[in-house]
Amino acid sequence: MHTLTKRQITTTALLILLALPARFATAQQGPTPVLTGQVTKEKVQQHRRVTGSLQAVSRSSVASQEAGQLIEILTDEGMTVAKGDIIARLDARRLEAQLAEAEARVLRADSDLVERQSELEFAEFEMNRLKKLQQTNAASSRESMQAKSSFDAASARVEAARRAINEGQRQVELLRIRLEDMTIRAPFHARVVQRHVDPGEWINPGDAVVTLVSTGAIEARLEVPERFASAVTRNAERIYADIVSLDETIPSTKVRMIPDVDPQARSFHLVLTLDDPDDQMAPGMSVVAW
Repeated sequence: MHTLTKRQITTTALLILLALPARFATAQQGPTPVLTGQVTKEKVQQHRRVTGSLQAVSRSSVASQEAGQLIEILTDEGMTVAKGDIIARLDARRLEAQLAEAEARVLRADSDLVERQSELEFAEFEMNRLKKLQQTNAASSRESMQAKSSFDAASARVEAARRAINEGQRQVELLRIRLEDMTIRAPFHARVVQRHVDPGEWINPGDAVVTLVSTGAIEARLEVPERFASAVTRNAERIYADIVSLDETIPSTKVRMIPDVDPQARSFHLVLTLDDPDDQMAPGMSVVAW
């Protein structure tokens, strides 16, 4: 018992001696430095990644407005067209013949009007002459009435000739419009994604010739949970779209929120407009936005 106590005392003394240098070194070095900074209050914006797909700003099945045989098609799938470029032509020979005939009728109506106006001038002269003669009893009232009747009939023929000219001019204008419609043009800058007809086929009004999708800009249609509606409204100008297949991040130039929530999915659609100057993006590509 006495021997055990001496060992304990010896061990304790050794521990104290070992601890003294460490405490002495700490006292020499001073306190451990601590980094501090000013506390500030900032708003934390909520972001969520949502998925969707690209869609064309405009998509159109360009159709013929006239019936006729397709004699030429100048575009094919994959080609780009500018607004006003010719897509196809129909056989316009029948309309050209009708237009020439209508223009000839207008010329005949012009000549007829000149003749009717001459008759009117003569009838007016006779009516005025007989009026003066009647005042001196040199002409009967019956002769004056006949002259007045001839004047009225001549006036009616002049008006009929003028109406014929106006009707003929309207017919000519309509035929010119129809003739112009025999040439089918692109309604906007676009790329041809499908061709529906070939030269030699007969086309009826309303038959699609090609399908176009617009170029220059494209839209991303995203499905967003309804709980993020307010966040979308606050940060509409800061929405970025990742085009998965191109590995590119593009900022939106315009944002439209469709105010129609799907009652099953509890989500709404958000449409972003993206610039695509090089026409690298295509409808149907996957997109992730945040």
